[in-house]
Amino acid sequence: MDRLTKYMRLLALRKSVTALDLVAVYLEKVFLILESRRIFDALPAKNIASWMALVSVYAESGHPGEAKAAFNRMAVRDVVSSTAMVKALGDCGRIGSSKAVFDAMPERNCKMWAMLLRGFARGGEIGRAREVLDRMPKTNVVAWTILVQGFAQHGQVGDAKAAFDSMPEKNRKTC
Repeated sequence: MDRLTKYMRLLALRKSVTALDLVAVYLEKVFLILESRRIFDALPAKNIASWMALVSVYAESGHPGEAKAAFNRMAVRDVVSSTAMVKALGDCGRIGSSKAVFDAMPERNCKMWAMLLRGFARGGEIGRAREVLDRMPKTNVVAWTILVQGFAQHGQVGDAKAAFDSMPEKNRKTC
């Protein structure tokens, strides 16, 4: 009997539903990754959508390294797929890798800029998030809101209020 099976039986004896639920979620994610990879490998031709589906499964299952490796194997990348990768890596706390993808893209849209800003803000690098906002060719209410939330989430309420007050527009998107 393997270690996981022994552990699950021990948890069952203790009637630890929460722990069993956590193990079930973990196994579900592992199955999702394995099944997704099997389907992907069986595809006769792979396109940007199939590659991004695989990248998303890895990223959403907490495997940013595998997500980045799959992204790197893509023959063609566009601003949409790169923006998704910037977001996924930022969400996983890999802001350095996220910025590298951002820097490698010759074309950037406002959403890609916002996802980079979001990664820095979520990771507590508020100064760098502000630098991204200041470098954006055109800001919008989404980018400003990300900055305000970043300040607030990291206890910088005064800075959050100042950023909110500095927002040029507070009620509509500009790009």
